[in-house]
Amino acid sequence: MALIYDLPHFKLSEFHHPELVQQDAAEFLEAVRVHYGGAIVLTSDARTAAENKAVGGSELSWHVKGRAFDFRWPATDALAFKLVDAIFAVA
Repeated sequence: MALIYDLPHFKLSEFHHPELVQQDAAEFLEAVRVHYGGAIVLTSDARTAAENKAVGGSELSWHVKGRAFDFRWPATDALAFKLVDAIFAVA
């Protein structure tokens, strides 16, 4: 099983809080990336409770649990469909 810092398609520097990201969530993200076949640009990953509160997040946020990722939306409808398809396929 790969560790968060060993994900083939992501650099450790792409994560704001790699130490808070749950391993299975990171592996899910990696599998989505492989199925998608293109870059996924993360804009947010795990957050501390204080960071989550500052952005108006819920106390029950999956970001605080290290199990959520926000990413830049693809530039075209076709790529967006392909990404959504990858998420559902992996799920």
